[in-house]
Amino acid sequence: MHGSLEKRDRNIFDRLETIINRLPEPFTLLLALAALTAIASLPLAGVSLSFSTVDPATGQAAAKTVAITNILTASYLADFIVEFPKLLVGFPPIALTLVVMMGISVAEHSGFLSSVIRAVMRRVPKFAIIAVVSFLAINGDIFGDAAMFVLMPLAATLFYQMGLNPWLGIILVFVGNTAGFSASLVINQTDTVLSGITASVLPAEAAAAANVSPIMNWYFNAFSAFTATAAMLLVTYFFVPSKLAPNKVDELEIEPEVVEETGDANEGRGLLAGGVFTVLYIGAILAMLLPEGAPLRGEGGQIVPKSPFMGGIVVLISLYFALSGIVYGFFAGRMKSLGEAAEWMKNGISSMSYFIVVAAAAVIFLKFFN
Repeated sequence: MHGSLEKRDRNIFDRLETIINRLPEPFTLLLALAALTAIASLPLAGVSLSFSTVDPATGQAAAKTVAITNILTASYLADFIVEFPKLLVGFPPIALTLVVMMGISVAEHSGFLSSVIRAVMRRVPKFAIIAVVSFLAINGDIFGDAAMFVLMPLAATLFYQMGLNPWLGIILVFVGNTAGFSASLVINQTDTVLSGITASVLPAEAAAAANVSPIMNWYFNAFSAFTATAAMLLVTYFFVPSKLAPNKVDELEIEPEVVEETGDANEGRGLLAGGVFTVLYIGAILAMLLPEGAPLRGEGGQIVPKSPFMGGIVVLISLYFALSGIVYGFFAGRMKSLGEAAEWMKNGISSMSYFIVVAAAAVIFLKFFN
């Protein structure tokens, strides 16, 4: 009976895997949607759709009528060929993501983010270790690759040293980092991409009136970081203990030296410098934001919804990560010149190459759909 149940479960997962593997990659999927949109526009040309909407400028309900246009015409396609480079370069997710990646890449490659993770984890008591690991993993988008490649072995080692199953630490990091990847207390790449897509499908005047920015998605993601952590704690405490016995290491290689009471002297010096810089940076932002007539305030002294602070918050966050990474790199001995920071930024932008390719397909689909 038990063997047949295992076989049935295995077959279910095998079938699911087979179906998922047959799905095309995003680039092909978006091009297919663009092609279907173009083909559908031919028989539906001239059909009008009426609907009610809310004018973002006034907040009042308004009736709109949209007529479907045939895009399979020589004139439309000729205009699209001419406009495509401008559409791709002006695609909001590309610009915003480039800015984010340039800053986070410096903080990641300098070792600042991984050092922060190690410093936090070394001071976590046993009663809070599951909650802290879950929360850090869910906020993994902030830390880049460090969330998976640093936090995972670190969590396994700490769990083992505390008498917990190290596989539980690995599972928590994997689940939090993959399932809750976009949930974050800090505006991240996902927020910039989603706000960019929203802005790209709205008319320019509507996007400006609605104040489309990465912050519009952040409220939900920031709250989700806590609810997702609570969900992971619920599952871990009530369902996992019966499945994972303490200290069942099996073939897992544990290296206790990964977690020491005191870190490397250079790392400590770099973290101290990074911490001082963080305080100074936040103080400088507040000094340019809180006083009346401050430069980061908007018209009439407002901060929300429209102000230089809200409009430039992605740049401010990216600048913080870049500068904190540079400060840490110099004081920790990881960086000898600013040229290395430029190289790290280049590596971050290089990692976006496939995203840009997918964005090109998205531009085609959105143009046809609009």
